[in-house]
Amino acid sequence: MKILLVQPPIRDFYRTVFREYPIGLMYLASSLRKSGFQAEILDARRCRKPKAVTPYDELMSIAELAQSGRGPFCGFKHFGLSYEEISRRVLEYSPDIVCVSSMFTPYLREVIATAAAAKKAVPSCHVMAGGHHATADPLSLLESGAIDSVFSGEGEVALPELLRGGRPEKGIINDAGAPFRAVSLDVIPFPLRDILPTGSYLFEGEPYVMILTSRGCPHDCSFCSVHSLSGKRYRRRSVGSVIEEIDRCVSMGVRTIDFQDDNFLFERDRAFSILKHIADRHSKTGLRVMASNGLNVSGLTSEMIDIMRRAGFRKLDLAIATGDVGFRNSLHRPESIGRYEQVLQAANDAGLSVTTYVIIGIPAQPIAEMRYTIEYLRGMKTLISPSVFYNVPGMPIFNQMKKYEYVSDHVARRSSTFNCFGEDFEREDIISLIDEIREYNLSHLRS
Repeated sequence: MKILLVQPPIRDFYRTVFREYPIGLMYLASSLRKSGFQAEILDARRCRKPKAVTPYDELMSIAELAQSGRGPFCGFKHFGLSYEEISRRVLEYSPDIVCVSSMFTPYLREVIATAAAAKKAVPSCHVMAGGHHATADPLSLLESGAIDSVFSGEGEVALPELLRGGRPEKGIINDAGAPFRAVSLDVIPFPLRDILPTGSYLFEGEPYVMILTSRGCPHDCSFCSVHSLSGKRYRRRSVGSVIEEIDRCVSMGVRTIDFQDDNFLFERDRAFSILKHIADRHSKTGLRVMASNGLNVSGLTSEMIDIMRRAGFRKLDLAIATGDVGFRNSLHRPESIGRYEQVLQAANDAGLSVTTYVIIGIPAQPIAEMRYTIEYLRGMKTLISPSVFYNVPGMPIFNQMKKYEYVSDHVARRSSTFNCFGEDFEREDIISLIDEIREYNLSHLRS
């Protein structure tokens, strides 16, 4: 059986390298090949030149803001291969099964268009979607008519088992993947990175990889949707398995490793052992290490920060959500602001730069609280990275937030549309805050 795993193109006002690395498809390709299937990856998002396209109707209001110069973005673009080129490549491979990644809610239409392009090329193929959004809202994909089935949950163990039985049935398969979360992560083979050239994914011009050392997060942040796919139970790989993968990546010429765990520091001793290996074995190679998904300050001690610096961390990405204690408690965030200040000082003393991530634009969040948090951070030695709230399936507060959306459609549920309003703020207020933060960051970098 021939299986083609496809990362679809996206259409948006911007893109980021951290959403382009197809680690999920690499894991699936490795598991499928280990089980005897022919599996290839088509990364239809990896294209050097984006193409300007007309925004979707639901995005015209924010597009008009961008055109007027009042928004932070300058144009709506198609990032990746054209759908005609996708059809050509699918026909060339002639697969029995096409698995399309559906990770992010706002790119639902691109997933559907990619599925349609595959069907157009090879009408007899079975088109399946999977990933974070597919698990959280499978019906939104099935209702399109372009997708035969939706695989819900983690697929590395369950998908090969399913396909051994032949062509899948239509509909939702493996509801939430719950039976397979009990499997040790060490039985899952390493992502098949050599299926694509090492230089395919770069960070600041150097070969880049993501590594997952664990899955799941036991915290209950009300604005987070990660539990819908990975669950709340913290599951870890053995230190030996992680070290072996790191060594393989470095031997392939990788120069940037990005730990993308939901909670990399949840078990501090384990994280320390991994970082100590990197510091002892690879510190002289110029390896850069990062955790761009954000670090919880509760796991950071002076000793941890020192080993991170020695391992190759050049900056820390700290997630605090808000500087207001009362509002943080309402979001069920685990860290304390006092702890954050200690960690920030220790990072500054160690010579590491810091970016602090805060969330703005939750409908229940007063504009005064957002301004308080920004002013609080202005007095610190840190860059500020605002995460604009957008409402997606899988969040505990998803349904109650719908009434605060300008457009209640998946295509508008993205940070670049500022799609939610609150009791005392509108879209323009959030854009103004973004502009203020940008000016502060530029001033901070100059100083």
